Amino acid sequence: MTRFHFDVIDHTGLTRDEDGQDLPSLVAARAVAIEGIRSMLSDDLLLGFIDLSGRIDIKSVDRRLLATIRYCDAVSLYGLDDMKDMP
Repeated sequence: MTRFHFDVIDHTGLTRDEDGQDLPSLVAARAVAIEGIRSMLSDDLLLGFIDLSGRIDIKSVDRRLLATIRYCDAVSLYGLDDMKDMP
């Protein structure tokens, strides 16, 4: 197992993950990051907004950047083209 840290950068600023999480691989860490993003976006949606400009930086135990998952890459949006013609 490897310890990964998930630093969140969003409309509220930077939230550093001081504890981290032990996971079997970077692939598993990416899945955890995507699940976290989707959870945060669902909380925001309940408040009436969606901000897709955030990201999660996955870092090693020595804080080296391993991957970045952008909020906009964690979801698929449908129907936006249909809305441009709505009054």
